[in-house]
Amino acid sequence: MSRYVTVGSVSESRPVYSKDETGPFLEHLEKFVWRASEMGCEILAFPEAHYRPEGKYPDVAEEIGGRGGSWAMEMARKYDLHLIWPMVTFEDDTIYNSAVLIDRKGEVIGSYHKMNPTKGEIE
Repeated sequence: MSRYVTVGSVSESRPVYSKDETGPFLEHLEKFVWRASEMGCEILAFPEAHYRPEGKYPDVAEEIGGRGGSWAMEMARKYDLHLIWPMVTFEDDTIYNSAVLIDRKGEVIGSYHKMNPTKGEIE
């Protein structure tokens, strides 16, 4: 049986910040998650590469359970919604521009690795 699902997306310009400044950036993003939850959103998507500190991909890539991923898992649990969380990940010595799907329990239930990277991502 099908049912309606409320989906939201965050639309803001990605500010420039360093790997050492991710804390304030993540604190800034919590207001979007809170507002989506208050509006009854069940799935919230952030824009591609929104969580990406300034720097080359190899320097800013992290495991899904790293600082940014852990924050997103906590937000999904805290606000009881699914998050589509974009980040630069590495798995098995390979770097990906990824979208990670996190459920209401704060668990990763899937991830998508961009299949056609841009010239800048390849470099």
